[in-house]
Order: sequence, then structure tokens, then C-alpha cells
Amino acid sequence: MLYTVLSNTLKIGKDQLKAAISFWQYCQRSAQWALGQQTGNRMADRILWALSNESLGMTRSEIRQEIFSRNCANIALDIALSALVNAELAYVKHEQIPGARRKVERWFAGNKQT
Repeated sequence: MLYTVLSNTLKIGKDQLKAAISFWQYCQRSAQWALGQQTGNRMADRILWALSNESLGMTRSEIRQEIFSRNCANIALDIALSALVNAELAYVKHEQIPGARRKVERWFAGNKQT
């Protein structure tokens, strides 16, 4: 409504909604920058920092061992990795390891399209 009043109209339109959404996104980015967080999930932020320093990516096992010293619950790790995917800050590739029965998840920082 504030943007409607500021634009001196009586009806909320597409332009006012776009302006409000843009302002809210700016607020979110500013808070993330000020707090040094990317996702709001402390675990996800630690993973992102580690992935950013590993050009070859990290497997789920490596993430668990190297970042958390094997001290994290599966559900917490799943939530953290999902937060990174949802924020388009990380992506996963599934690769077949010779001799292994199932594929291994390898995680990378960044957006899959880049």
C-alpha cells in the first residue's frame, strides 16, 4: 500500500507490487551481506564456504567428515543441502564410481546453469 500512496494512485497495480517486491529482495540481500550469511541456515553456510573452496566438489561423505567431523544428523545435512539448492547456491551431480553399487552425490558451489 505504501508504494500505491507514494505513486499517488488509489489502486494497487502491477508497478506498485513490483516495487514492493524489489524493495523486499533488497532488504533480504542487505541482511545477508550484513550478517555474513547466504541462506539463514548456519550448517548450509558452512557447507557453502567449503564447497566454494573445492573446485572438484565434495561428496556427501566428505562434507560430513571434513566440515562436521562426522558429527551431524542425516536430516540436518539434508535440510542444509536443500537450503543451498533452493537458494541456487549449490548443485549436485550423481556419478557412478567403479565397483560401487550405487551412485555417489558430488556437491558443487554455484548454479548448475553456470
